[in-house]
Amino acid sequence: MNDAKAFRGPHAELTLAQSDLGARNHVCGVAGWIDRPHLHIWHDCAIGKFSLSTSVVFAWRWFVGGRCLAVARVASTTFKAMDKRFVVRRRVSLTKTVRERNLLTAGCVDHRRQVRRSFVPEFARVMKKRDDTRPDSDLTFTDIQGECAVMERYDVIVIGSGPGGASLARKLASTGKSILLLERGDYLKREIANWDPKTVFVEGAYQTTETWYGGDGRKFHPGLHYYVGGNSKVYGAALFRLRERDFDELQHKDGISPAWPLKYADFEPYYGEAERLFHVHGQRGEDPTEPPSSTPFPYPAVSHEPRIQALHDSLRHAGLHPFHLPLGILLDEKDGKVTPTSTCIRCAAFDGFPCLLNGKADAQVVCVDPALAAYPNFSLLTNAYVTRLETDPSGHTVTAVHVVRKDAHERYSADIIVAACGALSSALLLLRSASERHPHGLANGSDQVGRNYMRHNQSILMALMREPNDTMFQKTLAVSDFYFNADDWAYPLGLIQMCATSHADQIRSEALPEWLSWLPEMPFEEMARHSMDFWLSSEDLPRAENRVRYDGERVVLDLVEGNMEAHWRLKKKLEQLLGLAGAHSVLMERSLYLGKNVPIGGTAHQAGTARFGTDPADSVLDLDCKAHELDNLYITDASFFPSIGAVNPTLTIVANALRVADRIAERLGVKAAAM
Repeated sequence: MNDAKAFRGPHAELTLAQSDLGARNHVCGVAGWIDRPHLHIWHDCAIGKFSLSTSVVFAWRWFVGGRCLAVARVASTTFKAMDKRFVVRRRVSLTKTVRERNLLTAGCVDHRRQVRRSFVPEFARVMKKRDDTRPDSDLTFTDIQGECAVMERYDVIVIGSGPGGASLARKLASTGKSILLLERGDYLKREIANWDPKTVFVEGAYQTTETWYGGDGRKFHPGLHYYVGGNSKVYGAALFRLRERDFDELQHKDGISPAWPLKYADFEPYYGEAERLFHVHGQRGEDPTEPPSSTPFPYPAVSHEPRIQALHDSLRHAGLHPFHLPLGILLDEKDGKVTPTSTCIRCAAFDGFPCLLNGKADAQVVCVDPALAAYPNFSLLTNAYVTRLETDPSGHTVTAVHVVRKDAHERYSADIIVAACGALSSALLLLRSASERHPHGLANGSDQVGRNYMRHNQSILMALMREPNDTMFQKTLAVSDFYFNADDWAYPLGLIQMCATSHADQIRSEALPEWLSWLPEMPFEEMARHSMDFWLSSEDLPRAENRVRYDGERVVLDLVEGNMEAHWRLKKKLEQLLGLAGAHSVLMERSLYLGKNVPIGGTAHQAGTARFGTDPADSVLDLDCKAHELDNLYITDASFFPSIGAVNPTLTIVANALRVADRIAERLGVKAAAM
């Protein structure tokens, strides 16, 4: 017997022959995961003694969170019953000390390699047939096969592990219900290149290589990141509450920002939960447009470095109200200094970079990994691309989630399905799921799926300061004085905030003509040293013509910019303010950011493709974010937004996901723990 491994306990001896199962790394359970931490199995053990042996190959049903993934048949296996007492179930943790455990049942096969990180396998109950009166008979696999009980359904399947999916899944995991989280990507590799500006920004190494098309046929790569944690792996972690007035109708020069069917008060308690879950640092009372809050920020504001403090003081002197940017960050400071035990070290590779130290409060770090460690009913399946959702013949219930994983086709089912793939990808999933009952796409009787796409009018601007800017961690300050109006403009302009420090490789790669006039007197490295960088956001108004759709196999993003005068005026305001703070007169546009061109490829703040509302004729989702046309399909990314405001949308996504988690828990007859 080749490559055999034997595991012994007080009551059992089990020999596994790996070679007869194919590739060795397909053998899981005791043989394949002996060194995996956090792996738990449920196994059945007899109260009395028994022995189990195999001479060629072993066979058990292999379960992850209740779903049977594979079965390997036995060549010659016998189960020697030593008494007739029935089987009981108990939990065993498989760790490096597994040889010391009392393993009475082990061995399983996953024919498509292991699921990432932590698992909740459940073996089929293997027991003597109740009508079998043979006292010491040999029970073959044929004898016991019919007694295998298979749990075929999860309680909830969540598609997408970004902030909207991961926060909902973590909260629902606290209910004890079986939760499966599907992620089309894998864990983002932790490597030194995570902190390399050329790798991250110029080469765009971590963004998707998919090719999409604009409405004019122009090719582009969307700024999407398919990893556990989704786009939050590279986000700037600025976590704002929408302003209270953002939930009401707002008049802009170019049109109306529509009112939400729910108001700020409906989301306020969940904003507090979201701030705790995502470790938000901030200071109440500084931001003049901040909405009312029932709770303080859970962590103190991130301190300004000297040059940013000087900018703050200059803006205050000009009559503005700069404030500490609310940031989701695993940072401990004392007297403005990073403590020795802080995960975050306040490096220059935060905004736009993956965090090598896991110091950024992204969805993987604060939701997925803690849920895997804490809840045995929670499972994660990576590299699992959902191709479509299947319904029953009536078209009212999603009955199957079709997945391609490592070129194999799989099907999963659950009582509740939650799509949280991001506003663009969730809409595309619904469109791919067209059927006879839903000919224009799942839940698309209103023809609103994919429409009303919004992504903020955004600019990343670099100012060249007359004095060097040696700030390491620059993203700590914001200005909202022009959010709703200005002294010379009656309409909303938007938000100004700091962003990542420019690096020489980024400047060199963009090298726009207006920049080259500074050479050779100021080389790229010197420009980077004198740079101060800002992210400007103005509200993008929803338009039905702005949409994501399929043209055959092509993904097409139709986008016509609007409300741009407000954004232009916001730039002019910043230029004036920085002139007072010692900047040269021209702000330089950084058109390349996160390896993508803004605007069409700038999909970080995507929203609005499946808006919620009370009328199924002009909305896709009801007020609980359940599809009007389906009984068990929910969406918890930013698709539900009727408008987008001008602040970063992530905290609102998370707050809504936590709200919907409570609605789903109520439907399942359980209560979810507050975050």
